[in-house]
Amino acid sequence: MIRRLCHLTLALILLLGACGKDEETPQERAERGRRAQVEQVRPDIARVVIEPAEPTSSSLLRALTTLKIERLQNVRFHHRWFVNDREAQGIGGAVLQESSCKSGDRVQCVVTAVRGRLSSRPVRSPRVTILNSPPEINKILPLEGDRDPGRLVYQIVAVDHDGDEIRFNLRSPLDRGILLDPVTGRMECSLEPEPRGEHTDAEKHAEQGDPAPMTDIDLERYYERLSRDGEELAFLEVVIEASDTQGGRTIYTLAVDLESGQEVTH
Repeated sequence: MIRRLCHLTLALILLLGACGKDEETPQERAERGRRAQVEQVRPDIARVVIEPAEPTSSSLLRALTTLKIERLQNVRFHHRWFVNDREAQGIGGAVLQESSCKSGDRVQCVVTAVRGRLSSRPVRSPRVTILNSPPEINKILPLEGDRDPGRLVYQIVAVDHDGDEIRFNLRSPLDRGILLDPVTGRMECSLEPEPRGEHTDAEKHAEQGDPAPMTDIDLERYYERLSRDGEELAFLEVVIEASDTQGGRTIYTLAVDLESGQEVTH
């Protein structure tokens, strides 16, 4: 008897609780169904590509991932990079630094998309081959020390991202007595200062041992002195080539003022 009374009391409590609960509107039911459906959508990947398509060892490689449902939100991507079929350790992002590869390496990225508890199957990008990167001439440093007027000594500073040996070559001019060491990049030239016409403020400072940067007007005057009516150029362009063992080449031009025997700087 007591047990039956307890059961009736429990049923009454449940019935009263159900009666007191607000009924779900059709809009709420539709929204709840939509959320449940969206939460069950797996973030499948349509394709993965690596850009640039023809990278060099100085390129930043980026994996671009496209989802089958592009508007899908709250998706995270896990990247695994492979260089020559060996996984690159410590790299989990969409970007592979340029220092990770060299010429001839074959690179691939495997991407997995994650959305909540759901994950896509891993998708591999097409492999790309790292092309040769030409040498880079970072700067040409004038070497300090005692030197005769018009005698210039420079050190070419260059780098090759593939680690190839760099050779230097003088392209032009070949008739001004310019000496360039093909291995060390040390360059010497002797130029006789030419008579000056009107002096600019920067030129006066330079003569007094207080070099000043060339202004835009100064540079314009240099270019106005270019050869015309058979006259000699007022400045000399020294063209230098840096090449590597794989055929990569870089050209650098150094402008020298023939009137002062100094480099044209800006």
